[in-house]
Amino acid sequence: MKNIMTAILVVASLMMLNARPVACQEVAAAKKAEEVSGQEQPQGAQAQTTSSGQRQTQAPPLDDKARKIKRMVEKIGVAGRLTLYLRNDEKLYGSVVRYDAESVEVAEVDLKQVVTIQYRNIKKVREDYGKRDPITGKRSNPPKGIKIGIAAGLLFVAVGLPIVVLASMKD
Repeated sequence: MKNIMTAILVVASLMMLNARPVACQEVAAAKKAEEVSGQEQPQGAQAQTTSSGQRQTQAPPLDDKARKIKRMVEKIGVAGRLTLYLRNDEKLYGSVVRYDAESVEVAEVDLKQVVTIQYRNIKKVREDYGKRDPITGKRSNPPKGIKIGIAAGLLFVAVGLPIVVLASMKD
């Protein structure tokens, strides 16, 4: 419940600041290239003309990896916390604001803005994001930290405890 309220507050504060959505760098570069070349239709998309004469672009269908990522985002749900690993080796940490058939909008906690990412530009999705390390400023993978702690505890029980017991028996 606390996480949901935090996500709602983040989204509400971003809306109050009138932060406009920012697209992925690749999408922004494609739009710039489109403006320069004067084309209305992105590569790989099919254009359709409506009765009012406007052109609508229909995105190509999602591949298997993108469909899997979409299902994971749907499972996490709106206001769910996640980490997105992008194909350009960037990481985004935030709460899901909205998702649709082609993209997901995330209220990014470090950038303090809403970012729209297309599923085909996402390499991996992980539920939740870790707290920021005060020394390095990087976020950690919470399940990974728990696994390391458990492994260290088991190592102590398996190796350290018998050594302590044997040392105390000799005295």
